[in-house]
Amino acid sequence: MLAEHLGKPVLDAGGARLGTIADLAVRLGPRYPPVTALEVRTGRHTARRVPWDAVASLDRRGARLRLGAPELPDAPAEAGELLLRRDVLDVQIFDVGGKRLTRVADVELVEDGGELVLAGVDVGAAPILRRLGLGPLARRARSVIIDWDELHLASGRGHALQLETPSAPLHSLTPDELAELVARLPPARGSEVLEAVHPATAAAARELQVLTPEARPRHRYGRILRLRRRAPS
Repeated sequence: MLAEHLGKPVLDAGGARLGTIADLAVRLGPRYPPVTALEVRTGRHTARRVPWDAVASLDRRGARLRLGAPELPDAPAEAGELLLRRDVLDVQIFDVGGKRLTRVADVELVEDGGELVLAGVDVGAAPILRRLGLGPLARRARSVIIDWDELHLASGRGHALQLETPSAPLHSLTPDELAELVARLPPARGSEVLEAVHPATAAAARELQVLTPEARPRHRYGRILRLRRRAPS
């Protein structure tokens, strides 16, 4: 899980400490985006990006690099790239399978064919408690993993990136699923989604919203969210 690695030390090939793990970058396009770079916090206001092929190992103790600090190449930012901490962790998502809007509590990473890939997100209570340092409570709480292939980022920079990526899960939605998604998004975000998909799919989704407004409880859902915000903690 991503949160297990954030803040852990990064050592170069000689064992010298380079900094701490600040983020992991993935490349959108494949069904499960591969990790392409490690962002290392080297100072209070400084960071360095290391290409993933320069990382020898990553575990709960931290990361170990294949080269010494002076020999390490820099990894420039790429188009269609997500930073998992910045763009995915704690942002809103729409779970197509579960037809719900929720928030990412942690990010699941899996080794697949020699690559580390983004496999899904955890929206349960367990990762929130772990991040708060409440380990004993976290062990009794639930993890709820949603497959990456079943979700759309509904807030933050990742939303715009998914709209630009033809192979993102958003572009495989049926008109009914698309109408469900748009009904749960703020109007501006919903319009962006409809503009990004195939015109025929967008038209069918708009027709479903017009013909069956009772099946798209956007206003009731928004009212529930407002009531939750006002409720005493």
